[in-house]
Amino acid sequence: MGSRIRSVVVAAAVVGLLATTTGCFRTADPDAMEQVQGAVRDAPAGLDEIVVDEGTDGLSRYVLLELRTTGDDLTADVLGDTLELVGRTLPEAYDSVQIVARTTGDERLEVSPALTDLGLDTAYLVNPNRASVPAPALRAFASSPRATTG
Repeated sequence: MGSRIRSVVVAAAVVGLLATTTGCFRTADPDAMEQVQGAVRDAPAGLDEIVVDEGTDGLSRYVLLELRTTGDDLTADVLGDTLELVGRTLPEAYDSVQIVARTTGDERLEVSPALTDLGLDTAYLVNPNRASVPAPALRAFASSPRATTG
């Protein structure tokens, strides 16, 4: 009985160690979301609103951007301006940024054409209406000059 309890304690310690070292219990700066929200507080032209949230996917933490457009499509210029703002302020605690776009009438918009126009080929399309951009790629995008797209 004593060896069984000892085995359970050792197993719990190993799980705790793995969870800690793999980032499962990693905490973000309490002001992290405020930094991102502050960066996009004044939405770029073409957007009515940007909702910023956070989530986890397995052991990864992500920022969720929900873009509300004034028109019926999401242009590369509007998305690029937004991603530059987010990329400059994205805290290290996050592994990616997930992007969804909707019209003011709540219709979902495809984000893939705008990402393609921007050359963000590191984005993973969950589906045509939702993309995940790795944080390092987004930070690199924000720090490099980009060609104006239309």
